[in-house]
Amino acid sequence: MPRKANVYACTKHAEMALVNLDQCHILAISKLPDNNRCEIFKNKSYDEIMEILILYRAFIIKTINEKFGCGIVTITKSSNDNKIGADLICVCNGNVINVEVKFGNETSSAIGMKVFSDIFETTLFTTMLDLRHVRRLWHRMFINEGYNEELQLARLYSAQIDYGKQFNEQFAGKILGNDTVDFIEQNIINNSGSSAYKCENYLKFGIVDDEFAIIDFQYFRGRKWTIMPINIDDEKRINVRIESDANEVVTFILNWKNNYNLRGHGKFASKLGLGSPSWNVTFKRNDNE
Repeated sequence: MPRKANVYACTKHAEMALVNLDQCHILAISKLPDNNRCEIFKNKSYDEIMEILILYRAFIIKTINEKFGCGIVTITKSSNDNKIGADLICVCNGNVINVEVKFGNETSSAIGMKVFSDIFETTLFTTMLDLRHVRRLWHRMFINEGYNEELQLARLYSAQIDYGKQFNEQFAGKILGNDTVDFIEQNIINNSGSSAYKCENYLKFGIVDDEFAIIDFQYFRGRKWTIMPINIDDEKRINVRIESDANEVVTFILNWKNNYNLRGHGKFASKLGLGSPSWNVTFKRNDNE
């Protein structure tokens, strides 16, 4: 089973490289395994990564010039505080522009278990992966079984099937309320800090159909959003989907970001579900349907 990617380091190096095309950050990306690279850098050489970042940076500068009518654009790194939102700060002719950059084909974010529970008004998956009552038991069983990954993966898969069925029985087909839809729109999909995306001089860039593009603020209000039956993806992780009547899909993917350090026994792959879980969230518009 392929391991879920951890692209955090790649993203941070790419953001820094967009400031001034510093070769040390480009080299760092080229040394990452494909599984830990952002989508647009996978299977790319150092020179190809450099070219992508040169073109991306040029697109950002060109767009800012067109929108603000300025000449020289200076780019600096913004705060690492997610509440602020912007990844880069661009300045031209006295205009300060908050810039957010994405390196994949889908709008994506990450949320904790409590936020998911609040959205769907259920503690099912928090209970399924509770540290005191479930995961510590799994830790003991995993150790006693001689670190048998297949047995632990089977345990995790079985739990997801069981709790997924319970979720479907309780929630599949239900319509989300306006307050919940507003929360998902403002705090997850448009997940920039409030000071950034509500700012007049804010731009969000990303990849759409493998092309650099400005990503518009996504408006969810006025659509009917339905909770769909859960499915298990190819990596055997729960996918919770909500779909709108405008062919839009938000998917919540159960995820373990980091490998888990089992005290006194070493570090084990995140896919085993021994560590703290979270949810990856993606948004996609199915325009061709």
